[in-house]
Amino acid sequence: MPESQSTFFDLVAENNQDVIDAFNDIINAGDIKVTYVPGNHDLLMTEADVQRILPDINQARDNVQGLGSYITGANSEIIIEHGHRYNFFCAPDQISNRDITNNNSSVLPPGYFFTRMATSSVTEGHPASNNTLPDVTANSKDESQNGYFLYRESWKSMVTALPVKEKLTDKVIKTNIDGYTQDYAIGDLIPNLTDGILDVNLYKGIQDTWEERQTLNGVKVKMPVSKAITGASDARFTDAQAKKQFFDRDDSKRIVVFGHSHVARIVPSSNMKNKKTIYANSGTWIDNAQGYPTMTFVVITPPKSGSAIETVNLYKYSADKTITQWEEAQAITN
Repeated sequence: MPESQSTFFDLVAENNQDVIDAFNDIINAGDIKVTYVPGNHDLLMTEADVQRILPDINQARDNVQGLGSYITGANSEIIIEHGHRYNFFCAPDQISNRDITNNNSSVLPPGYFFTRMATSSVTEGHPASNNTLPDVTANSKDESQNGYFLYRESWKSMVTALPVKEKLTDKVIKTNIDGYTQDYAIGDLIPNLTDGILDVNLYKGIQDTWEERQTLNGVKVKMPVSKAITGASDARFTDAQAKKQFFDRDDSKRIVVFGHSHVARIVPSSNMKNKKTIYANSGTWIDNAQGYPTMTFVVITPPKSGSAIETVNLYKYSADKTITQWEEAQAITN
């Protein structure tokens, strides 16, 4: 990492200059309102960072670093979020590791370190690995220990699915970010059994602070930590939050759009007043690792006539510059 995080973001922008230039051309033309909503891969990017790189872009931010919601539509019936707010591994963590970072504003969740491991696995070509985690038995009578067990099992699955050539004990994760200064090993993130007790070096007690994290992150309908941990890797678990957090509690919201999971889809449902609602996931532009389509995007079209409020469509862009409909369009009515 460079000495400053702002320098890091400038270098990322420079490395993707064609993309940045394209966005700035659209912004400067003034015909389209371009809005930035924070996601889990840019938790540390401040309002000033975005403004410096993309001058005059609209920013939809919460009062929590790394979160934002964009509310739009004629009757404010559309809400667009990244979706990481509801993910145990990816939601901002304002509690863990503060004694390590000595930083009262540190927010990086364990998903940050998982992403670095996953990136190494991809760039290394998913190498053969001897990294294994021994089986342990859950202590279901102790809620905290059971939480550690579920957290460990998630890491165990990730280490298996995304192997790296480095050993779990190798201090290969360099930081200098968000208050972290040390070098860490993947094993520092995984609870291990000592004298019959599970404990961990980084994110100590994370399973016990999930309730408070949800409060800090503005989650309206909270979920128990066991479901949050086991559902974190399931795209449909994230998608289901559209109904739980919005449609089932706020009848003014009729369309919710997330990204995050990288799995594009449109899901019609109904709200608390039995009116039709639509959830859409925009999918991903570049991540082809999951076997789902890439270069997908959502378009919400206002009505031209009749009683329809909006039509929600999911499209796929192809390398030959053609656009095709990916799923059947859905429309809602008054």
